[in-house]
Amino acid sequence: MKRSAAIFFALLMMFSLVACSSDSDEDSDKDSSAETIAFFVKTPNNPFFVTMMKGAQDSADEHGVEIYLDGPQAETDIQAQVAMVENAIAQGVCAIVIAPCDKTSLIPALVLAHEAGIPVINVDDFIDKDEVGAAGGQILAFIGSDNFAGGKLAGAAMGKLFEGQGNVKVAIIEGMAGVPNSILRYTGFAEALNSYPNVEIVFSQPGDWDTQKGYDQTTNALTAHPDLAGVFCCNDQMALGALAAAEELGRDDLVIIGYDANTDAVERVVAGDLHGTVAQYPYDMGRQGVDAAVKAMNGESLQEKIATLILFIDQSNAQDQLDGKLG
Repeated sequence: MKRSAAIFFALLMMFSLVACSSDSDEDSDKDSSAETIAFFVKTPNNPFFVTMMKGAQDSADEHGVEIYLDGPQAETDIQAQVAMVENAIAQGVCAIVIAPCDKTSLIPALVLAHEAGIPVINVDDFIDKDEVGAAGGQILAFIGSDNFAGGKLAGAAMGKLFEGQGNVKVAIIEGMAGVPNSILRYTGFAEALNSYPNVEIVFSQPGDWDTQKGYDQTTNALTAHPDLAGVFCCNDQMALGALAAAEELGRDDLVIIGYDANTDAVERVVAGDLHGTVAQYPYDMGRQGVDAAVKAMNGESLQEKIATLILFIDQSNAQDQLDGKLG
């Protein structure tokens, strides 16, 4: 969201304070459009989260509730996201939906939300609800894809491609260190390669979900291992950086697999530049996140964990993915 939306947010909150505090009053037939959900992504500068925000907005429009959408300018700016959540609590929003930059730093803010009676829905990157509960908070539901299974899809695709080819070296460009989605994708990929003993992981470093850092780490990997055959990047932004590095170094044969199936990455799969990417469906995450928030605001019970779809996208189905025929 543009920073100018903060002015709209501040005005909107004056109404949401009334709406959220009056749920138990006899005068409960106030216009539901005054109810406000705060939906925070890791950053609005990643196409994955732009799509997620679109799904959230569409669901909010259908439910007749207001929604404030925002996120830090960089996924590494954890404290900015914490401050956004704290501000939403202070303004009295009716519910919070969050794709966390960091699972630990947000816990104190999520405790404050629970103490204020604000339901919290977790999407995309998993926050341990038991850790939050032990601190005095509560997460009502998690909505997201199985990142371990997604990593296994990528690993199986890489392994199958190199099956029977002798000793093959591959690299992993991780996301942010310690972030669950990155760990799960890495470990899923590595486990799948156990079935292909000729494929060896010789390099693994964080790229912080960033295109430039994906470029830098791939350059480092190719410098250290000139015979590197493949790279798995834990998101598409880093995969595009890896592709730029490979092209610059004349390594058009380098097999690169990404994760997220952002449109720009899928287009490069169609073109044959990327071998593949693991598709998540962030629009669905956004929609379901708001759906769950509305249910919580209405006092309805929620399913604790909702798994969204994952698929491996390669040249056999990439055009269908672009055409919206999958998922």
